[in-house]
Amino acid sequence: MKEENNFNIFIIGIGNENRKDDAIGIKVISVLEKMALSGVQLIKIQDDITDLLNLWANARLVILIDAVISDNPPGTIIRIDANDLSSFKSIKTTSTHSLSIINLIQLAKILGTLPEKLIFYGIEIKNKDLGFGIDEKVEKSIKKLVSQILLEINQISYSSLKPKGWLFVSHMP
Repeated sequence: MKEENNFNIFIIGIGNENRKDDAIGIKVISVLEKMALSGVQLIKIQDDITDLLNLWANARLVILIDAVISDNPPGTIIRIDANDLSSFKSIKTTSTHSLSIINLIQLAKILGTLPEKLIFYGIEIKNKDLGFGIDEKVEKSIKKLVSQILLEINQISYSSLKPKGWLFVSHMP
């Protein structure tokens, strides 16, 4: 029997706290945990990500956060909509998991468990060696990414409340 969840939004940080900058997804979730986000499930993943396939199946929005390696400077934030898998070709996620992010998304499509909307945020890292501590430039990107995620959540929440045929005015004369 499929387990139902009461959350419409999942924010999932992927990483390894023992591999320096690779902990960035976990760190973003730690910041978000300090906020009271109603209707949002915050999840930290350090191991096998395949459990997400069933967990997020009924979610309205899933935001995945992971460290990436590309040609960008450390701390660069990359946003990819899961419907555009070709954008993943320019980056490499650093996950030390059994399945890559792109393979997980492809598998979710095949199994019919892909959420209504899935957004991937990657943060360009400098160092994924064993150890603790995050590079200063990478650390600075956490606050920016948290702001972007909160904006994304607000936009989704607002659009779900707007009835068809209504016009919302941002200010009155």
